[in-house]
Amino acid sequence: EGPAPFGEKQNDDHPDIHTVWTVNNLYLRRKFSLSMEDIEKINQFAFIVRTNVNATISINGRYAIELKNSIYGRYAFVEMPNHATKKLVEGENVIAVHLGSKKENPFFDLGIGLVP
Repeated sequence: EGPAPFGEKQNDDHPDIHTVWTVNNLYLRRKFSLSMEDIEKINQFAFIVRTNVNATISINGRYAIELKNSIYGRYAFVEMPNHATKKLVEGENVIAVHLGSKKENPFFDLGIGLVP
């Protein structure tokens, strides 16, 4: 448990590591709340992600998306699939992530935001 970003160690590529990642499989869960105003913008939601490992993301206990290609060195907006946005509700929600196959110097950070 700890604040993002997660990674093996701070270095020139990842100077902002807040939680050290030392295991092969990492499971993350975080609760977040949405207001009715947020729900009205649901079709604009995206994952904001920076990673160099594969990640499987679930929302409220349901599969949302698998990120198989690295998004390395920069943050990217990844459109939230329609089947995932349908799982979001007003009030409390849970996002869960499985990161597997730890590689040399892994890095992961994730958020949810609106597509610019």
